[in-house]
Amino acid sequence: MGSALESRILQKVAAYEPHLPKTRRLKFRFMAPLLIVALMVSGLVILRQAGQINATEDALRVSESRIRYLEKLRAYSQQQGLRLQGLRLQREQLRDAQRQLQAEMARIQGIGEARAKTISSMQVQNQQLLTERQRLQLTAARKAAAVESLTTQLNQLQHLVDLSLQVGIPLAGEGWAEDQSEQEKRFILKSVPSGSPLQTTLVTSDFGMRMHPLLHDKRLHAGVDFRAARGTPVYATADGLVEWAGPHKSGLGTMVKLTHNYGFTSTYGHLQKAVVSGRDYVSKGELIGYSGSTGMSSGPHLHYEISYLYTKLNPEPFIGWSLKNYTQLFDQHRDIRWEALAQTVRRQLGLLPEEVVAKIALITENDS
Repeated sequence: MGSALESRILQKVAAYEPHLPKTRRLKFRFMAPLLIVALMVSGLVILRQAGQINATEDALRVSESRIRYLEKLRAYSQQQGLRLQGLRLQREQLRDAQRQLQAEMARIQGIGEARAKTISSMQVQNQQLLTERQRLQLTAARKAAAVESLTTQLNQLQHLVDLSLQVGIPLAGEGWAEDQSEQEKRFILKSVPSGSPLQTTLVTSDFGMRMHPLLHDKRLHAGVDFRAARGTPVYATADGLVEWAGPHKSGLGTMVKLTHNYGFTSTYGHLQKAVVSGRDYVSKGELIGYSGSTGMSSGPHLHYEISYLYTKLNPEPFIGWSLKNYTQLFDQHRDIRWEALAQTVRRQLGLLPEEVVAKIALITENDS
């Protein structure tokens, strides 16, 4: 760059030199190199200053860029500061909510503990009440059995006293039964419980005082128990009216009670199912239900009872009662006025037309 400038200066000097006087021409020739040097130094200084200016401008641009970046950082920092303040506020709110939840949990826990204590106390009281109830039930059952036993004994004594005071009415088994016709006997066997309520008869527990299998105390067993699997058919042992059919609170579970003629009733307990309903009329040998193990029962069986004027009788003599041993039952139950019953049957049959009596005799003969 300096050579080009020097050449240009020399050309200008050479062109300008002829026009100068001689004295000035010498002076000009002497000063020309100095002028060239001065111009060159001035050019270098200008170039250096220009480079510094460019460097300064570059530095200014960098500074402006950094300033803009710092402003962005400051704005971002302010945003983050605001966000941090929001987060701190949320943290305080969450801490307040946590403290409230802890207080609520403590309150609920206190309520739960109080309720647990109450429930525990109630359970203890309930257990005490259940124990007292069981004790009262056992006491009531014992007293009921004692009353029932005393009632049976009193009824038997009353009937014996009544029979001994009846003059002209002989006791059973003194010859009156032989005067009955076969029709009368069959009619009585159809009207009074006789025979077994099951096709297969196997007594597993007799009538009388015994140790109860579940309550483990001695009490009156007011009937007999037959061995019977679940679902064994149970049949009526005499014509009658269904007084009860369904679950019962006496401990017999699902039971059927039949009311028969002349003051007799029969009861069939612990049934799985009854197939008759209250107020139904049933005939001897008709299906009334199926055996089971409902109520206070230790296993599947049939409980069978016979009552006369609300007095429990031993069913075993009635189970084996038939035409073959017709008079045997009268001797075993002398407390029942069998002769008066027989006379009543004779009068009833005598009032009926002969064809009706013959039809009744045919039905009773078929049933037997």
